[in-house]
Amino acid sequence: MPDGRTGRLQARAEDTRRRVILDTAVALYLSQGAENTTVSAIIKRARLGRTTFHRYFKDADDVLWHAVTRDFDAVITDFVVPSLIVTADDADVAVGAGEPSGAGGIRT
Repeated sequence: MPDGRTGRLQARAEDTRRRVILDTAVALYLSQGAENTTVSAIIKRARLGRTTFHRYFKDADDVLWHAVTRDFDAVITDFVVPSLIVTADDADVAVGAGEPSGAGGIRT
């Protein structure tokens, strides 16, 4: 039975392979379009075997879906959520000093 360290190293290696496949696919989608990006092209560029690819993804469309949702989650986390946070000072300016915030954001 693998110890905790071995399991963590294996999980990290799997995350790295998944990220390599995703990043490679995104580069191909951007350079040649999604309709022209095949599993064969992805595995050739990523220097992986077909079995390794299919351990993580069903097909090229599955990779595209995961890439879009990964990047969408990053956009939401990095840009949208911070813009929803309203400080007490921001709320006072937006609504008028001393009045409750009507900005709909989260008061801090």
